Amino acid sequence: MKNKRGAQPGKLDTHRPSPRPASATQQKTINLALQGGRAHAAFAWGVLDRLLEDERINIEGIRATSAGGMNGACVAYGMAIGGRQAARTALSAFWGRVSDAARWSPLQPSWYDRLTRYSRGFSLLVSSSIRAACPGGSSRTAPCRAAW
Repeated sequence: MKNKRGAQPGKLDTHRPSPRPASATQQKTINLALQGGRAHAAFAWGVLDRLLEDERINIEGIRATSAGGMNGACVAYGMAIGGRQAARTALSAFWGRVSDAARWSPLQPSWYDRLTRYSRGFSLLVSSSIRAACPGGSSRTAPCRAAW
């Protein structure tokens, strides 16, 4: 006995539809789900920019949460006012403003944080200064351990 597709029950159906040749004008329609999180959203900006650049991809819908919603709003706004290029411009302008706001924010690392986090040379200078100040030049002596 055969099923609707012509295969016998319990046997592997090897019938596969033949792939259609992809033409240059054929578009692929996609829906996007954009997640939140600052770093994820910044990364997604680059992905969205690439998707908008490719004329073969048609974005039908966008679902987003948190920071991903900012990207989604920029894409939707840009597509509404001028299409793909306007959406790319809106994303770029938005992330440029985010970057500028962060640059002038009062919540910045202190000069000491910047030196110690990003400068291996400063770290070596501080550690060698502490070692030189220790009696006997050894960091294993009791007064030096208290300084560390």
